[in-house]
Amino acid sequence: MNAVLAAHETKQTTVRPAAIAAGAAILLMAVVAGAVMGLVFEKMLVADDPAATWHNLRNATTTFRFGILGWTVILVCDVVAAWGLHVVYRRKNQALSLLTAWFRLIYSALLGGAIACLLLVLGLVERPETFVGLLDSAPAADLALWLLNGFYRIWSLGLLVFGLHLLGLGVLVSERHWLHKTLSVLLLIAGVGYLLTNAANLLLADYATYKAVAEGIFMGPMILGETGLAVWLLLKGGRA
Repeated sequence: MNAVLAAHETKQTTVRPAAIAAGAAILLMAVVAGAVMGLVFEKMLVADDPAATWHNLRNATTTFRFGILGWTVILVCDVVAAWGLHVVYRRKNQALSLLTAWFRLIYSALLGGAIACLLLVLGLVERPETFVGLLDSAPAADLALWLLNGFYRIWSLGLLVFGLHLLGLGVLVSERHWLHKTLSVLLLIAGVGYLLTNAANLLLADYATYKAVAEGIFMGPMILGETGLAVWLLLKGGRA
């Protein structure tokens, strides 16, 4: 009996820190993502206007650097969240938990590729003559906008995989308690939302015309699903 209790306590001491790490990472990346997108990238990127985008980049290089740092923090948080969630839910379903973690890690790798585009933009802003000379004398402003669009395309591809992660997580979270059922439904809806909106973004040329409506439908579950789970992980995750 004592051996069983000791084993149970050992599992809890392992799982509880993982739950806290995952919850904290998810909440931190949510805050950083909001700041990076709202304060940096949405203001700098002017669709179909390379000159305006270039002007914004040249006049706010330090801000752009902080944006890249923010995305790097998000990348690290995603890796921590993938590990923590796997540790928490592997007791329930080892195979599904591992697959779900791999989906998030694949998303993280794609995000890393997208961040590389931003580093190229930074290099282009600081030394445009070097890049333009390598790329057939194309205007620096056009190259910068092309790389920024590349960032969004690669990130959107990654979010497709992230949608699969949320679907797996939605299944893992589901339990009898009403809170877990609610979080499960929110995560499943969010997963479907990420799949549909990002598939449309990558495949449909006119997606921009109804992007706001499509993403608005899923915005609530996307925000509440993961943040709600993060709060639960911080408060109670891994205790049972």
